[in-house]
Amino acid sequence: WWIKRETVIIKEGRNEVVIYFPESFKKFSLTLLGNYQVATSEGYPLEYSEGKLQFTDIKADSRIKLQLTRNET
Repeated sequence: WWIKRETVIIKEGRNEVVIYFPESFKKFSLTLLGNYQVATSEGYPLEYSEGKLQFTDIKADSRIKLQLTRNET
């Protein structure tokens, strides 16, 4: 599983994250750190709770684009 996980490419921009999956995944989770929240998700449905992002049934050669907003505190 770890070897398969290493094939995932995550590119971070100022207020966006693009995740590329060269292989299929049944489930994939990330933790969003910092003072941000997800504004929109394009590509696959997203389950988002308390900074944990979870995607399911991701097909090979897929991209997910997340737009982030900064929490003002």
